[in-house]
Amino acid sequence: MAPSRLLAIGLAETSRKLPNRGANGAPIPENLAKNHRMLIRIHAMSYELREKIMAK
Repeated sequence: MAPSRLLAIGLAETSRKLPNRGANGAPIPENLAKNHRMLIRIHAMSYELREKIMAK
């Protein structure tokens, strides 16, 4: 597949499944581990949509 047909979007700061820190501000290792995940979706994208996304 041509690299120009791939798009990567990072959502670590906005799409956590669980809070990374407890009420006292300490890290929660179990939650940190669960938030480190990767999701791969493959679907058709029109050339027009790709151009619109890449323009941002």
